[in-house]
Amino acid sequence: MGTVESIVHALVVEDDPSTQRLLREVLELRGYRVIPKQTAEEALDVLQEHPISLALIDWELPGMNGLELCRQIKRRRAVDPTAVMMVTAKQGAGVLREMLEAGADDYLAKPIDLELLDVRLTILERRVLDLESLQQARDEIVALRRKTARPTTKHGIVGSSPAMQKILTRLELAAKSDVTVMLRGESGTGKELAARTIHDLSARHAGPFVAVNCSAIPDTLLESELFGHVRGAFTGASAAKDGLFHAANGGTLFLDEIGDVDPYIQVKLLRVLQERAVRRVGDHRPTDLDVRIISATNRDLEARVREEKFREDFYYRVNVFELELPPLRDRIEDVPALVDRVLSTLLPARRPDLKGLTRQALDRLMEHDWPGNVRELQNAMEYALVVATGDRIAADDLPDSIASGGRRLRSEPRITQNVQRIVEKQQTEADRVLNALEEAGGVKTKAAEILGISRVALWKKMKKLELEAA
Repeated sequence: MGTVESIVHALVVEDDPSTQRLLREVLELRGYRVIPKQTAEEALDVLQEHPISLALIDWELPGMNGLELCRQIKRRRAVDPTAVMMVTAKQGAGVLREMLEAGADDYLAKPIDLELLDVRLTILERRVLDLESLQQARDEIVALRRKTARPTTKHGIVGSSPAMQKILTRLELAAKSDVTVMLRGESGTGKELAARTIHDLSARHAGPFVAVNCSAIPDTLLESELFGHVRGAFTGASAAKDGLFHAANGGTLFLDEIGDVDPYIQVKLLRVLQERAVRRVGDHRPTDLDVRIISATNRDLEARVREEKFREDFYYRVNVFELELPPLRDRIEDVPALVDRVLSTLLPARRPDLKGLTRQALDRLMEHDWPGNVRELQNAMEYALVVATGDRIAADDLPDSIASGGRRLRSEPRITQNVQRIVEKQQTEADRVLNALEEAGGVKTKAAEILGISRVALWKKMKKLELEAA
């Protein structure tokens, strides 16, 4: 059982699809390559082809039952020692005696308790293997899985979660046209990477990709930075200068934090979008340019429109094709792949001696809320590489905000609170719309005026909030 092959493979024999999927996911998280089957006969065929380290077997199977399969495995142990855990809803001392007599090493009662399963599997592994050989084999499994696993990175974006797969599809669609794109999402969700992906997949990929953080440039300088200026346009303009629009000619200009741009600059940008031409500061002659604009913001633009801090006409110009990037807490299953990507980049130069993370460290990462999203995860790994003294990053090597987090079920406080916030926000928004409609006597044009939005924007809100019949 000390070979890599004997540890890599685990067998799950369960005819209930949901239970089979649950057991499979648990074993895969522990580093096994799982072979799922629904009948004992299928399982026996697998045993002929692969050395199996661990088998989880349901007692009640169609055809040959799990108890008989356990006996068959016991007869093979001289050739291929396999640890067996029986899974059953049956109870009583007689049931336990039958399983032990059939050769089972342990059992687990249904419905399955995940924490108890975790403890039982740990005990079973230690019983079969000594800890040193188990750890060595796990290292080899990680290397093997990296070679054989399905890719989780596409176009430079990491994530196989449904949320990220949907985003990838939308990015590919956006790249097929020259539509103006608005990327929305919290800070650190990868909006610039998404913008660069659209550019790289588009017909403009050979042209320049120019990114500018609008909030990082003072309003007094932003106009000149974007559009350029002629000599003598203002004090200090001793020579003419091209702007970022000129630098992006034939390619893409990414305007990050567009929600912070001054309304005066918004008017200038609106003219560029309408005329496809740029006027340098101090110059009355427009210069025709071929630039695609992709914008991004973490602001509530609709609220800023109502507050008259963001022009409504400009909003509709930049918000043609909208994409909402999900926060990391809503795609927590992507954390292991993101960690692997970050470490594969950092380890060779920083800590080539490190073998990865301990399971406890990964648990802490999976339990964290990630208010800073992917950027926070990258920073956490950077921190851990400095602190770690062993051959693996331990839980205590992580930043205190992550390492001190108590273990909690993912379906409990964090997600519950997030859902509650969303529901409350939607209820408040729905109440505001309904109140405006009531005040306007059901006239949508007047209700839109009360809300400070266009009639089209009101229609979209009613559709989103399922108030079409109002």
